[in-house]
Amino acid sequence: MPKPSSDPAVLPLIEEELRVGHERVDTAVVRVAVDAEETVQTVPLDTIVETTEVERVRVDRPVSERSAPWHEGDVLVVPVYEERVVVQRVLVLAEEVRLRQVRTRHTEDLEVVLRKERARVERHALGEAKTRSDDTNTAAPRAAAVPTDRRSRE
Repeated sequence: MPKPSSDPAVLPLIEEELRVGHERVDTAVVRVAVDAEETVQTVPLDTIVETTEVERVRVDRPVSERSAPWHEGDVLVVPVYEERVVVQRVLVLAEEVRLRQVRTRHTEDLEVVLRKERARVERHALGEAKTRSDDTNTAAPRAAAVPTDRRSRE
């Protein structure tokens, strides 16, 4: 048995300190992908086509002077003159060229491609290798990973 000492006993005193703080920890990632979908749709297209009808009218009438082209309603009349040798020289209106603008309208069915985007949201726990998705679209997605669900530990 050890011998009691006359020295006073020394007891070390220990004090613990507590420091409280916050630390952000990423626990999951949300991925949003937008896929483009193309559909073919038939749409009506109204078009207007203008053509010019040409009508040649033989006149063969002597005239004393030339006239400029004129309008008769929606018809442009262009006089065509020629000189003919007779016992005397006479100016004869040989023909009139009548021009009329004709406008017709018709409807065509055109097939056009329309695109529609659909957003697909996937949630993954951190460190998870495979992606889970309910959408089985095969189009190449545009995706952006965004960390979410940050929890504070105290």
